[in-house]
Amino acid sequence: MTTPSRPMQKFGLQTSLSLHLTLWRNGDRYQSEGVKIVVHPKNFKTYDQLKLEFSKKIQLFVGNVVKVYSMDKKLVKDIDGFVDHHNYICCGGEKLNDEVIPKGIQDIFGKAEPMPEESAHTPPTSTTFVPSVPPPPKSPSKPSQPSPSSTTPVTASPVRKPVVAAYKDGLTQDKFSVQTEKAKVVYAYRNGDKYHKGERVTIHSTKFKTYDQLKEQLSKQVQLPTGSVRKAFSADGKLVKTMDDFVDGDCYICCGGEPLNATVSNFLLEQVKQKQQHQQQQ
Repeated sequence: MTTPSRPMQKFGLQTSLSLHLTLWRNGDRYQSEGVKIVVHPKNFKTYDQLKLEFSKKIQLFVGNVVKVYSMDKKLVKDIDGFVDHHNYICCGGEKLNDEVIPKGIQDIFGKAEPMPEESAHTPPTSTTFVPSVPPPPKSPSKPSQPSPSSTTPVTASPVRKPVVAAYKDGLTQDKFSVQTEKAKVVYAYRNGDKYHKGERVTIHSTKFKTYDQLKEQLSKQVQLPTGSVRKAFSADGKLVKTMDDFVDGDCYICCGGEPLNATVSNFLLEQVKQKQQHQQQQ
């Protein structure tokens, strides 16, 4: 007599998985990115609580969220109607707008989205444990002695210098040295203000990752009357396009949307020439 098979029970605390949804506004053709939200049954007991959370996240122009539609234009009636990693359109009291579609879902609107794969949640197959047996100990064997007739030439091993000796000889190894980039120090001037003394700015790759971050720092220090710094020119009037174009110790003119003032560039060129002549005399 065989006992009836019982279903396998999982050990541990079994909790339901959260849903990752993307929300879109009804009739907003300029919305290119949806609003991401995570829905867990523990946090939302009723459908009305979930709609209130949708209203805070999506911020409809007509008020609170009243109805929610899937991509195949079906009305979602309860929390169980949502599917993980799917897109949904939130509406107020108005009807679903089929003509004006958000920009981010124009390709998938009106079509049923694919269901998530269930293979990712399947439990792993059970494997049998095979105890490992240690190998038997090897019997000690005598080392083979070379025959007197066979002679092999003996070569001297090369003498290796210790690390300290290598440093004494003036040789440095790359694995012991830390390679760091040297910072650049430039001087920034206001466009059209020849009485400006200039601002000292230190440029380093660890401090400024992009050229826009450097422009923000120049805007704080130079304080243009026309607004933030948009362009930077060298003393000879060349436009600086990237952070690599800055040269250590040079002078630069910061501009907003206005063109470069030639009088300031000529004034800076004279100052640069005087500094170079003074350095050559020293």
